[in-house]
Amino acid sequence: MMEADIFSAFKEIAGYTDVITKFLITIAILIAFVFARRILIGLLERVMHGFRIATGRRVYDLRIEEYYIKPAKHFLSILLFGIGALMVLGIWGLAGVLEGIVIGAGVATVVLGFAAQGILADMMAGIMLLLDHPLRIGDWVEVAGVDGIVRDISIRATRIRSFDGEVVTIPNRKMVEEVIINKSRNPTLRLKVTIGIDFGADIGRAIDLALYVMKSHNEILDKPEPSVIVKELGESSVNLEMRFWIKRRERPDILKLKSEVIAKVKKTFDENDIKIPFPHIELIEHRDKK
Repeated sequence: MMEADIFSAFKEIAGYTDVITKFLITIAILIAFVFARRILIGLLERVMHGFRIATGRRVYDLRIEEYYIKPAKHFLSILLFGIGALMVLGIWGLAGVLEGIVIGAGVATVVLGFAAQGILADMMAGIMLLLDHPLRIGDWVEVAGVDGIVRDISIRATRIRSFDGEVVTIPNRKMVEEVIINKSRNPTLRLKVTIGIDFGADIGRAIDLALYVMKSHNEILDKPEPSVIVKELGESSVNLEMRFWIKRRERPDILKLKSEVIAKVKKTFDENDIKIPFPHIELIEHRDKK
């Protein structure tokens, strides 16, 4: 009887020891993954400043922009958390239980898979944006019908502040699918201004006056040269399109410059008897003769 009690006591102590061991291993894994995350993030930040890889006669400059570090950190944290969770479940013998739950809930898994499909697509698209660098924080872009300044790029979505003051969140899969017009990459921009003149006006004279206005403006570049084309015959006017180049600047400054050009053209046309017509409708009345 006493031997049985001693055996039970040793068995109970061994059980407690096993639990304590698993607990200590779990703590060690958590600490290891915290340090691993810090080390990997440190490597990312080091890569951000750039380094070179030489392969034969070619030298490659590798660099991750600072504004891409945030989504990279998010992705890295999610990956490490998943690996760590699987290891902890394995230590506590729950991996088999988890596998059984997943197998038994096959239908639910499919449903959740469809539900998470968009999120996973956004994350993969975020990685593509990270590698491709089509835009950066502070860039003036036009994408998916939104015209504004990029404020944030995360692993799931990109946030753009429109020029109306609204913050628009665009899923990254949408960013990858759409055409991105980045207006901050080139040092110069071409602007277009459409202005209509009367059908009876001298088109050649109007073009010369419009060119004079553009060439006399000190913020319009001489090269490439400004130009004017006859764009179309409108309902009540001959529409001319003025094209000119300026140095890249913020959108409010561009709107101000375009306003100045339009006002100057209007004044110049008025001084030279070039009429800018207003839309009108011609009514013809037919009367039956009795």
